[in-house]
Amino acid sequence: MKKCFYGCTSLKSLDLSSLDTKQITSFIDVFNGCKNLTSLNIYNFNTVNATIMTNMFIDCSSLISLDLSNFDTERVTNMDYMFQNCHSLISIKLSSFNTSKVMTMEGLFYGCYSLTSLDLSSFNIINIRFMNQMFYNCYSLTSIEFFHYNNINTKKVENMEDMFYNCSSLTSIDLSSVFTDNKTEIHINGMFYGCSNLKYIDISSFSIYYYTYLSIFDSYIPSEGTIKLLNENERDKVNIPYKWKIIYKS
Repeated sequence: MKKCFYGCTSLKSLDLSSLDTKQITSFIDVFNGCKNLTSLNIYNFNTVNATIMTNMFIDCSSLISLDLSNFDTERVTNMDYMFQNCHSLISIKLSSFNTSKVMTMEGLFYGCYSLTSLDLSSFNIINIRFMNQMFYNCYSLTSIEFFHYNNINTKKVENMEDMFYNCSSLTSIDLSSVFTDNKTEIHINGMFYGCSNLKYIDISSFSIYYYTYLSIFDSYIPSEGTIKLLNENERDKVNIPYKWKIIYKS
C-alpha cells in the first residue's frame, strides 16, 4: 500500500472502511501530500502485519481528526514523521497503539500545531532509540499524558534533540519514565528550546554521559522554574537557568 494515495492533492473525502489490509506490511507515504483531505475513514483498517508507518499522514494539512484506536501496531518498528505537518489536526485517538517494537519516532507529531492535548499513556518505549523532534513546533499543546511504563529499561534512547522545540504552551513536562544510560552518549541539545511557559521539568531518570555539557534551554525559557534531576552529579551536565530550583530524586 506504499504511496497508494501519494500526492492526491484534490482528494477531499475518502472512505476505506471496507478495504482488506490484513496482509499489508508497509504503510509508508500512504496519504502523503493529501493536503485537501478533510474526511478519512480508516477505522476498520487491519494493520496486524504492519511493520512500518513512516510518513503515513505527512502533509495531510486539512485533516481535523483521526481515529486510529483500532490500529494494531504490535509489529511496527518505524513511525518516523507519521503525522508531520497535520496542521489542522485537533483530535487524534491512539489508545490501542502498542509501540513495544518501535525503534524510532523521529518527528512523529512534527508541526501538528493545532493539537492541544495528547494521550500517549499506551506507548511502550522499551526499544525506542530516536525521539528527536517528536513534538517539534506543537505550540498549542498544553498537556501530554506520557508513557506509564515506570521501571522499564529504556536505556536504548540515543537522540531526543529538539524534542519539545517551540512547545510554547506547555507548562510542565514529566519524563520520569524515560531512562538514559551515562555510559552512552545521548543527544538532547535543544530539547526544550522555545518552551517559553515551561515551569516544571522532571528528567530524574536521566543519567547523562560522563563527559558532556548539553544546551537544553535557550533564552526563551522562563527565568524561574523547577527541574528534578537524578542526583547532584547531573547538575553540571546541562545549562540549568540560574534562578531555577533544583530537586533530586536521590
